This record gives sequence, C-alpha cells and structure tokens, in this order.
Amino acid sequence: MTGTRVRLSAGRIAWRTVASRSGHDGTSYEAAFDPAEARHVRVCGLKPDGPGQKGGQMSIAELEVYEK
Repeated sequence: MTGTRVRLSAGRIAWRTVASRSGHDGTSYEAAFDPAEARHVRVCGLKPDGPGQKGGQMSIAELEVYEK
C-alpha cells in the first residue's frame, strides 16, 4: 500500500509534515490542513511500488497552493 506526505519549509532546510496518509489504496483523496506559512511545498510519495500497489507508478492529478 502507498503512503503520502505533504511537507512545508521556509527555506528548504527544515521541513515539517502538515499532512500524511499511510496504507492508502491509490484512489483519489484530498490532503487538507490548516493554513501555514511556507515558501516551499514538497509532496512525497512513499512506497509507490510496494506490495499490493496497483500499477508501478504514482501521480499527482491536481495540486493547489494559495498565497495569503
């Protein structure tokens, strides 16, 4: 099964995880979190080829980032 993590950083040195999901079956979902100040956004796909994963790839269909 797949896992994902959304991380934020002010300067690409210290990253903090603001949303995560593990044991995911690969269907679409929304990773929402409280507003946070950041300059950089990192979306991490974990174990895209793990046992039970349908297919051998992961993709992001839509990503929205809003400026305050």
